[in-house]
Amino acid sequence: MSLNYIEVPVMFEYKAAKRLRLHAGPTLGVLLSSKEENQDGELPDQPAFEKYEIGIAGGLSFYITPQFSLNLRLSNSVLPIRKVGVDYGNTVSGQYNSGLAFTLKYTFASKKETAQ
Repeated sequence: MSLNYIEVPVMFEYKAAKRLRLHAGPTLGVLLSSKEENQDGELPDQPAFEKYEIGIAGGLSFYITPQFSLNLRLSNSVLPIRKVGVDYGNTVSGQYNSGLAFTLKYTFASKKETAQ
């Protein structure tokens, strides 16, 4: 399964220690394309995915220097991205997105910030 989203996270950050920051917040994603395949090729006639995804993300940043940081973020959709399975009264089982990201970030600082 290959799903391509454009996602906008709104992250709230908390400075837990001098070099450690925690962040969490909601995300909104828009599905750009999807493709499902197995060892025999593309799978036709699969249930459609939702066009929009609402999720939540959280993680931490460890600052190596004031400009460089290592980041870990875990995100998960709150609502199903595709409804599948059996209808259990008012609820339908579904599929959800989960993501784990490791990044190295460089923050550009203004001359005013570096002088402090």
